[in-house]
Amino acid sequence: MLFSLLFLPLALAAPSFPQTDDAFSLSWTNNHVASPGTWNVDTDSIAKGHDDKNKKTSILELLRGEEQFSRIVKIIEFAGYSADLDNDHKDITFMAPVNSALVPYGNHLGNRQLKKELEHDPMNLLLLAAVLESDSQLYDFDKDLKKKIKENAHRFCLYNTLTKSLGEQGLLQQSSHPTRLEHDGVLGRKRFEMQVERKSGDPFTTINGDRRCMVAACHKVGHSQACESTCAVEVPGSAFDVVYESPDTAVYTSIVQQLDERDRLDSRRGRELVTALVYTDIAYRQLPDALQVFLSQRGGMGERTTRALTNCFMLRDVYLTAGEICKRRKDVECKHINDLPAKFEIDGACKLDIRIDEHKVDTEFKYRQRTISVNDVLASSFDIPSTTGPILFFDTMPLPCREVKTSAGEKVKCEWETWELWLLEWAEQNGRDRRDRV
Repeated sequence: MLFSLLFLPLALAAPSFPQTDDAFSLSWTNNHVASPGTWNVDTDSIAKGHDDKNKKTSILELLRGEEQFSRIVKIIEFAGYSADLDNDHKDITFMAPVNSALVPYGNHLGNRQLKKELEHDPMNLLLLAAVLESDSQLYDFDKDLKKKIKENAHRFCLYNTLTKSLGEQGLLQQSSHPTRLEHDGVLGRKRFEMQVERKSGDPFTTINGDRRCMVAACHKVGHSQACESTCAVEVPGSAFDVVYESPDTAVYTSIVQQLDERDRLDSRRGRELVTALVYTDIAYRQLPDALQVFLSQRGGMGERTTRALTNCFMLRDVYLTAGEICKRRKDVECKHINDLPAKFEIDGACKLDIRIDEHKVDTEFKYRQRTISVNDVLASSFDIPSTTGPILFFDTMPLPCREVKTSAGEKVKCEWETWELWLLEWAEQNGRDRRDRV
């Protein structure tokens, strides 16, 4: 039917931002700095992909000819998106979920009950897919409710349409791909992005960091590409929503809520731009047992230290991916990272040395894979999109500093095994630094 697919980050320039009065300041140590006239994305590496054996003339014609796409076809038609996918001159890639990815939890219910469920939850795309099987126009739905459901379906179609026709080789060259859906949150006119990644040695190609959501195959149709996905890739929510729904970050989300820091990661509560460095449950369990007990304390120095660590890993007014760095002052200004390795540091309440590298991956596709490290700790996954900014996941918790100068004047190297010697002192300095900036 369709062919297999792999993915990875596009090579892009590391610019320089002026120092600011924010909690974090950025400084670049890369010797290669692009001038304002040279910040361009290289799209010449996009490959042709495979020819359509059946000579379909458009993505929509291809989907209509495959029974396993009958549900997404109904959503496309209901959303009024047919014309966008029925033209072979459009250079796009459409991520099409198979029917098994569009089955609601209540699919065993009768159609009448499914309609009632959809009326109570109009943003539920899976319920919509099931209801459209028998009522393609939702004839007995209230006009305003039907409009709301249709707008949500249209947003879904826009988000699942990448702005370039990316064959296998093209998709291998970057992990973040702009979609046709424009951002309406903290990033202004910037488009929403979809992250597609295949890690070295991993047989699965995942979407937005979710191993349950994979790309099974892609097929070239005219000037476009149709890719088969095993889930309905919905428009991402805030960073808090994304992290909360992850099965591997229960400790992190619990701590964020306990400290009442959710507003920084939730666009419905605040309008901050933030890159979130999120440690997984695996990373937390690797900390010394005594430190885990200390950080779990409510009140006192334990809670103050936990707050300092949490704030350290929220990069305010910074948008960081493997391909670009953005800084928001009055407006959002983004620069592409072309020269690697790219090095810069975030200074202020804590010191983070960030490095973006590129490595060859020995597969039949011979592609190069980027990595992001923070204080020498590799991110296990990055470029995960949200409405508040990108998310990086770590299976090992980065250290918030290289060394700490104690009140006695001694310099102590930051290591988790010797946390008693420096962490409390660092947390105190962190708190004073932040209070001085207010």
